[in-house]
Order: sequence, then C-alpha cells, then structure tokens
Amino acid sequence: MARVLIIAGEASGDRLGGLLLHEFHAISPGHTFLGIGSSSLRKQGVKLLACSQELDIVGGPEGLSRLPKVYRVYSRLKRAIARREVDVLLLIDYPGMNLKLAQVAKDHGVPVVYYVSPQIWAWRPGRIKKIKGTIDLMMVILPFEEELYRRAGVNVVYVGHPLLDVVRPEMKREDLCRELSIPEDRDLIALLPGSRQQELDYLMGEMAHAAFLIAQRRKVSFLLPVAPTLTVERVKDQWAGLAWSKGVDCFIMGDGAYSALAASQAALVASGTATLEAALLGTPQVLAYKVNPITYLVGKRLAKVKWLSLVNILLGKGLIPELIQSEATGVLMAQKLEAILKEKDEGMKRGFSKLREILGPPGASARAAQQLANFLKERGL
Repeated sequence: MARVLIIAGEASGDRLGGLLLHEFHAISPGHTFLGIGSSSLRKQGVKLLACSQELDIVGGPEGLSRLPKVYRVYSRLKRAIARREVDVLLLIDYPGMNLKLAQVAKDHGVPVVYYVSPQIWAWRPGRIKKIKGTIDLMMVILPFEEELYRRAGVNVVYVGHPLLDVVRPEMKREDLCRELSIPEDRDLIALLPGSRQQELDYLMGEMAHAAFLIAQRRKVSFLLPVAPTLTVERVKDQWAGLAWSKGVDCFIMGDGAYSALAASQAALVASGTATLEAALLGTPQVLAYKVNPITYLVGKRLAKVKWLSLVNILLGKGLIPELIQSEATGVLMAQKLEAILKEKDEGMKRGFSKLREILGPPGASARAAQQLANFLKERGL
C-alpha cells in the first residue's frame, strides 16, 4: 500500500481532490494519504499537516504576512519527501508551491502525479520545461491541454472536467424562496465575492454598492453564499459594516451556492472557478476582478490570454462581461446586471449550453481515480 502526499493549497483544489479520493477509495482501498487541504480532503481520510486556508493567498503586499507560515509548511513537506516518508506525491493545481515540491520529489526519486494542470496556456508558458522534467503523470481537465503537453513530451491524459458531475442545485427556486421567506415575485441576484478574505476585502464593498443601486430601482433580493474557506459570521460582520449594505435585502448563506446560482436571474461573480460553476447552472453573470495594483500590473504583463473567465476562454469570445480593476465598480456592476435582467440574456444561456459540449462527458473524477490507481499498481504500490 502507498503512502501518498497530497497537496491542495486552494479551496478549489481541496474540493476536486475530495471528489477524486472519493472515487479512488472505492476502487483501490487501503492507501494512506496525508498532506495539505481542507474539509473535503479531511472527509476522505487525509491526515492534514496544514490547512489550505492558511496558504491560499492572492499575492501582493497583503500576502506578505503569510509567507513565514507558507515557508514553514513547505520546509516540512520538503523534509517528508527527502526522508522518503511518502511513496508518491499527488499535486493538485497550486503551481507556486507544487512545482517546487515536484522538483524536490524528482531529486529524491519520489514519483509525481499532477492533477489539474497549471494554466501554462494563460501565463508563464516556460513552466512546461520544468513540468516535463519533474512530472511522471499529468492529468488535465480541459480538452485543449492534452495536445499542449503531448507536444512537449509530457506523459499526459485528459480525464475531463470534474465539475460536470457535481454542479447541480440542491434545492429548487420555490423551495429556496420559501425557506428564506423571499416573495416569489422578486428578482434574485447571486453575489459571489470569492473564497479568500483578500477577495472579499477588494470586492464586497463594490458588490454592496451595486446591490444598493439595483434595489433602488426594482424589487430584488440578493443571495450571498459563503465559501467553505470562510465563516458565515465573519462575512455577515463584514457585510453589516458596509455603508451600502443598509436596507439591501441580502441573505448570507452558509451553504447552497449551487441552489443560489440556479435560482437567480443573474450573478455577480469573482474571477475563478465560480464563473464556470454559474455557467454550468445556466446563470447569466458578470465577472468582477480586483487585486492590489502591483499584483495586477505584474499579472497583466505575464498573461497570455485575452479574457479572465474560463467560460470566455473556452468559447473563444467575450460572452461574459468582465469588470477588471478600475472597472470593477458598483456603478458598472449594477449597469451590467440590470442589462441582463432586462434582456433575460438568452444568448448567454445558449453559450453556456455549448460550453457543456466543449467540456465533454461526465465522470472525470472516476477516470482520474482509475489513472491514479493504475499509476500506483504499475509501481508495485
């Protein structure tokens, strides 16, 4: 049986890792998992050496205070690999730390599996050289990534996108409205300011301003599901402290993000996995993105793609409005959302249907689990 070190340094990676291990345990039980993650990996029996919330940072000056913690965790993981306390390294996204750990593993003869590729097609494409030299198996979730890695000589397999298996509402709109005592004649708008505290600090004030402006002109309620990496109490306190939040009918929810998105006529979503989740639920949306100006300028120079939203990138057009940095204001957010409510944006919904075709069939987590099981078996583990 193998001792597997799994590293999911972000909320999205923790969730996808949890789906992978759920399928893996069913076909290849008995292995030991330890590493970095959060609630999803913990539920699958992973012994957590550190929590991903402590490492999940956007960057910029605000992230400097966490660097000592990140370095301590990295050093501990490096020692575990060097001392051969683990047999396999399983990496999930989070390339800043994971590619460094992959090199450590390579130097000490520990095989490496990478699930959810670094977005080398979006920025820093030169990383593919390091990937070729350190990764034994790359499992990609986007259809165009397979050929990209194969041309570079990387052992790669395309498994499909795992969100296709899990993105569905837990509750119907009428049931959600009844539970929250929302009149069914109200428009609903979902607000998803992000899964990191830094994202909330930059975006939630502007989202509250947008909500205030829209509430002045129409009957509307807002749904704000809280990411599992944050606490409802903290988000409620932050919302209550915003001047624009006064008088806005906003329901801050501890879970049920998919129900909130599916029930809403429109959504205002921070850049990230949530834009794809909203699209798979058929919810017209506006993307918002705002970070420290220094972080933004550095990222803009390195970026190789025209859009931030994976939805726009996959479709090859700017289907979703993107409000970035100076454009991520409450006034512009309100304007874009009200345009969606007025037009009922059927064109956006048709684009979302095309997106499902591009992403391929469901069953990605099961296919990834089988690839991992085969990888271990080939090595006698």
